[in-house]
Amino acid sequence: YRVAATANAGGTTAPAEQWVAPGATATVTATPAAGKSFYKWTNDVPASVSALSPSISFEVSGPVSLFATFGDILYVAEDGDDANGGTSWDDAFASLEKAHAIAPHGTTILVGPGTIAMHGRILMTNDVSIIGAGPDASMINCASAGGQPFTMSAKNARLEGLCIYNGPAVSGYYGGIKMSNGIVTGCTISNCVGLVSSGGAGGIYMTGGTVTNCLITRCQSKISSSGYPQGSGIGQHGGLVTDCRFVANRGGGYQIGVGIYIDKGVCERSVFTGQTAGTPIHNAGGTVRNCLVYGNTTAGTPASFPQCKRFGGAYQSSGSLYNCTIVGNHTGTGVGGLQAEGGNVVNNIVWNNTSGDGTAVGYYFAGSGAFHTNLLDTATDAGVGNFSSDPCFVDAANGDYHLGRDSLAINAAAPLAGVTCDLDRTPRPFGPAPEIGCYEYTAVATELTCGIRALLTEYCEGVAFSFPCVVEGPDLAGLDYAWSLDGVACAPGTDPSECDFPGTLQPGNHTISLTVSNGAGDSASDSVVVSILPLTTYVAEDGDDAANFPYHTAGRPAATFSAALSAVWKSSTTTSQVFLAEGTYALGNPVSLTLPQQLSHGKTLLGEIPRRRGHPCPLCRKPGRSRP
Repeated sequence: YRVAATANAGGTTAPAEQWVAPGATATVTATPAAGKSFYKWTNDVPASVSALSPSISFEVSGPVSLFATFGDILYVAEDGDDANGGTSWDDAFASLEKAHAIAPHGTTILVGPGTIAMHGRILMTNDVSIIGAGPDASMINCASAGGQPFTMSAKNARLEGLCIYNGPAVSGYYGGIKMSNGIVTGCTISNCVGLVSSGGAGGIYMTGGTVTNCLITRCQSKISSSGYPQGSGIGQHGGLVTDCRFVANRGGGYQIGVGIYIDKGVCERSVFTGQTAGTPIHNAGGTVRNCLVYGNTTAGTPASFPQCKRFGGAYQSSGSLYNCTIVGNHTGTGVGGLQAEGGNVVNNIVWNNTSGDGTAVGYYFAGSGAFHTNLLDTATDAGVGNFSSDPCFVDAANGDYHLGRDSLAINAAAPLAGVTCDLDRTPRPFGPAPEIGCYEYTAVATELTCGIRALLTEYCEGVAFSFPCVVEGPDLAGLDYAWSLDGVACAPGTDPSECDFPGTLQPGNHTISLTVSNGAGDSASDSVVVSILPLTTYVAEDGDDAANFPYHTAGRPAATFSAALSAVWKSSTTTSQVFLAEGTYALGNPVSLTLPQQLSHGKTLLGEIPRRRGHPCPLCRKPGRSRP
């Protein structure tokens, strides 16, 4: 088939003509002349390519005729002059407003390094690109722009490589950008404040278009009347937000969604950290996927204004939350990680989030929708495939939340339509199945390694469990597995890569070890310590917290109530017991009994705990008799 490419007077195309076999690939490139810039392709543009890319490749299934359009270039510089013509750096304008006012469709406005002050608003109704030298170089100070410095409605309007900052709080306007179309890419949006009568947005308010590879920081949304301001960073009501970072955006009053408020559209492959005074992600109907949410703090939801929904990591009333990692967030009261009251919550890690009121609740789900295949702080019966296990992050202390080799999140996620890559753009699945959380596991072992995958490190006495393992390396032929329990060899399960442990292990700590060797004689080892916790623990004044752990008999009691309570098995389905001998015990901290636990004094399951003769009774202070 014939593939022809022509152009207007602003540039050339190559090749101008080519003949391509059916099913083969054709490549065409448009090159602008001096002083011109590529605008777009028209005519028979294949759906598989971007009309805005100067070089396109596509599979040929019939004749193709392409036309390349080129536009003018205008220049804006810190030392420019609006009396100039804007045709070169030496002839640059001083203001964006001047350049944009004379820019027809297809124009590119280049902004040099330095600070450009805006003194009015720019309405981008034409396909104009405003491109800076990078967000650390080309600074657009919007303090005098009058609020909402950029409004983008043209389909191919573009802001790129700029730092847009100091968008002032002007009644009736959003802080930085309002967009229904166009693209914002490679920009920093900083210290912009929106002030509207309802809803709102600080950095960007969008009903369409794309925001990609941007930093949204230190922005805030306010409202000029009663209600709840939305989206300090971005208020998203459509369009796509992708590959962005939301850092240190702040709430004010009764904020909804300090990082992003989304009720339509998609937010993906983005990072939220350092948000304060509100929930980083508030999802009321959009799709949030492959995002990392860590290190955010809020005071909690005010009792008098429950609608403002302040949680440490994310809140969802509807929509979908897929393959996100929500870790290390904090709230003053309530849920530290994820509060989901509806929608779909699938393939997420919610781990090590905290609450200042002592509830230590990492997640909460109540409502319609799917809630399954999540790795959570605490195992839950709601949904299918939810479990609790250390995600084995590579270096959580330094913000690296990639999965380590031993993580049970590896190959454990449910495949989802639209979730085709992770936060690093690694294809999903990278291995046999996708991973839970925002990252795929991609490490490639150069030598033989093994790891025991411990679903839990604490089990109730009498409960049987099994541990699988993972083995990696360049030579996996002839593998042999040697398991041991407390230094004594034990037989593996039906699958030698898995070892079963019956419910006969005594309470206490046990070391489970594995050595794997291959046919070439290479070997690798791993071990985990598992605690078998008793259903009953004992406390006596002459006990010993260090030597008597886990305090499961009257003859080996703890010395402190807190130690015995910490060691006893706790779950929502089993009642555990702590027996205290007569005596006086100092309680260092308040105790919250949130699960079925009995605190008893007197007869025990194993007999009586005698009080020593002559010991004064804590109540009447008289010498005691030898009685229970």
